[in-house]
Amino acid sequence: MDLHLRSTIDDSYLSPSQHAYTKGRSVETALHSLVGHIEKANHYGNFTMVAFMDIEGAFNNVDPMAVVGALEQLGVDQSTVQLISRMLMRRTITSRIGATSVTREVCRGTPQGGVLSPLLWNVVVNRLLMNLDFLLIKTVAYADDVAIAVSGGHPESMARQLEYALRIVSDWGQHCGLRVNPAKTELVLFGRKYKVPPFAPPKLDGVLLALANRAKFLGVIFDSRLTWKENIR
Repeated sequence: MDLHLRSTIDDSYLSPSQHAYTKGRSVETALHSLVGHIEKANHYGNFTMVAFMDIEGAFNNVDPMAVVGALEQLGVDQSTVQLISRMLMRRTITSRIGATSVTREVCRGTPQGGVLSPLLWNVVVNRLLMNLDFLLIKTVAYADDVAIAVSGGHPESMARQLEYALRIVSDWGQHCGLRVNPAKTELVLFGRKYKVPPFAPPKLDGVLLALANRAKFLGVIFDSRLTWKENIR
């Protein structure tokens, strides 16, 4: 089924911002893409504002109907879509303790450890990534780890642009039964300038994001000046 889906979905419909479970892409390409974007802005004397997002329980909570809709949008044949739909919506989980067992239906998420689950997640998040790509907003994704970056010379206007992108993320999350936690979303302003013009940080779901000096993304600590010191201690 995994091979059938990959052969069916036209690669041109998939966002280049996704680096997980994709041939020729990896954690390294994701990190290189983000670092390269920040360093290019630094070279021209600009800032880069990045929101490192935490999508809560992505694989466990995604709405199966969002998966079905995403597959249909990518042109997957109806017989395959219906088969996957039944797999997602008619699952049961049995828990057994001693002689007692309890069985419950599962109507959310994708099977934990399932062969198809990574690809199905890529299909769902693809709609978000394509929308952000269309707006020329830099996005780097590795599975459910997503960073959104905006570069420029004026942090205030960058914050408003990033806030608009975060509204798109929030709307997508509601459609998919998912939520991005503002308290766990890390905001970092990268740049080489010592004087930063005052600005109001962007909001996510009405919550003002806290500005931090560093954030951890894909196992690497990004400090606001890209010194990498905390990674080599």
